[in-house]
Amino acid sequence: MAVFLFQPPETPLQFGKIKGYYVGYKIKDSKEKYVYKTLENKENFREERVLTNLERNTKYVVRVQAFNSKGAGPPSDDVEGGTLEEGICRFH
Repeated sequence: MAVFLFQPPETPLQFGKIKGYYVGYKIKDSKEKYVYKTLENKENFREERVLTNLERNTKYVVRVQAFNSKGAGPPSDDVEGGTLEEGICRFH
């Protein structure tokens, strides 16, 4: 399990109200495709999510992509982090 924190794009880059985010993650340097989760931007939305079912003691990369009524914006740069043998890891 890992806790992932992120921030919305800067206001000049939003081009409308953000309706949600696509959060993609995969094992670092793997040939696998990103696993994406869709997060809807509802009332009391927090830019913090828990990623579960991750392999222990493994490096991951995570990216975020905001979307609005006109479509998705560009993805963020990949952020690297990893899971521990025991406990919780945080991506910032």
